[in-house]
Amino acid sequence: MVIRNLSESDQFIVVNSFILCDFAGSERMKHTDQMGKATVKETLNINASILTLNKCFGSLKADTQNVIRGNEHASVLPYRDSKLTMLFKKFLKGKGQLTMVANMSQEANLYYQTEQILKITSFAYKTRVEKKTKDNLAFRLPQVMPKRRFSTMVAHELKSSVSSRNVNFLHVASDRIHPEVLRLREENAKLVEDMRMKDLEQQKLLAQRDDLEASLKQRITQLEDYLNLQDENRSLYRDKYFELEESLEIVYCKTIIYAEEQRTT
Repeated sequence: MVIRNLSESDQFIVVNSFILCDFAGSERMKHTDQMGKATVKETLNINASILTLNKCFGSLKADTQNVIRGNEHASVLPYRDSKLTMLFKKFLKGKGQLTMVANMSQEANLYYQTEQILKITSFAYKTRVEKKTKDNLAFRLPQVMPKRRFSTMVAHELKSSVSSRNVNFLHVASDRIHPEVLRLREENAKLVEDMRMKDLEQQKLLAQRDDLEASLKQRITQLEDYLNLQDENRSLYRDKYFELEESLEIVYCKTIIYAEEQRTT
């Protein structure tokens, strides 16, 4: 939601943006494999967006530490890696107020999701962004505003405030820098794509590891149950063997006594 506010006596247009995003949470892949390919794809997108958001928070935290240590060099934040970070790009740059609301559950089966949410929120809580305001002459408007489109007025302000000599100089500089900028952008796009593919592959490997661990635990439990059943059967057979041995001893004794009685008679 974007609101533009302009009064008759004001020289500026104030643009207020309110953006609300619910990115569901960090889910494990083994919980979504039974729900179809669409759900698995959505879960991958959610986890990729959360991972990119964590990278932005990490870069902002590193920049804060560099400023404290006297190093003014700022790192490049990976805004373009996900739609979520592109949506909140201005707020992460300090041009607005960003609030994160975490919804957690006390259920034991949701322990993993709750742990991930706490990690993300703690990372965000430790991040500090310097508030920045930009007063650009190109967006100033005259007090008497004619009835025409905003883009036309901005173009008129730019045309009147910049001389033709400066424009020619900017064109020459841009022509020189343009090929190098394109090359750097292409290399950056390739690196970003490689990082994204590696992150997705790592997530798949972690999901496979979790599934394998769960299957091994289930197999171990089955073997333990089988061994316990074998112990119970062994104890039962031992008891029956002792009972049979006692009964045979009794029969043998009775047979000997009967034979002795027959001999004496």
